[in-house]
This record gives sequence, C-alpha cells and structure tokens, in this order.
Amino acid sequence: MKVVGVIGGPKHEGNTYKLVRAVLDGALDAGHTVVTWRLRDVFIGQIGYFEEKVLLPLDDFDKMQPDLESMDALVLGAPIWYGQVDTRTFNFTTEPITITNTIAKRTLKSGRRPSR
Repeated sequence: MKVVGVIGGPKHEGNTYKLVRAVLDGALDAGHTVVTWRLRDVFIGQIGYFEEKVLLPLDDFDKMQPDLESMDALVLGAPIWYGQVDTRTFNFTTEPITITNTIAKRTLKSGRRPSR
C-alpha cells in the first residue's frame, strides 16, 4: 500500500510535521511505502476564473500528481490559523477538485464517458 503524506505547515519540524510524520512512521512500521511532500517546498498556485473558464495555475502540482494518482491513502496535515486552514493547504485541496470537475464538464459536453 502506498501512503502519501502532505505537510502543509511552514516550519521545518513544527507540530503539523510531527503529527504527519508520526502517522507515516506507523505506516512504515506496518510495511507500507511512504512518500512525503512539504507544501512549503513546492508552489501550488490559486485557481483563476475568467469569462466562465477555469484558469489553472502554472505551478508544481504536476510534480505531485503521479504520487497522488497512485496512492492508496493520503495523510494531510494543515495548520489552522484564525479558524481557517492555511493558504498552501487550501490551494492544494482545491486544485485536484477543479481539475476533476473541468474534465468532467468537458466530457459531459462532448457526450463521451470519462475514462478510468
């Protein structure tokens, strides 16, 4: 089983890192494959909209995508500031949803079924 850990916290060994790392260490002890991504080390941009079109950012999400598509489990750690998830983690969580919805809308308009 492949477990991907995504650490949203900006600190090198902050609380978010420690929590995600503890879960990933447990997965390693159980014999699973573990991949770790720190959002502070990659650029995940914001989704844009213009004239009803989705504008995907030119960012590093493509580097993460192969691990995300082949994972069996996701461990997501995000610091909470002023009652909200931090910007890096928010951008990370909205980009795959937007990409999926955009592909689904194009597929539905063309009359084709989505490939799996």
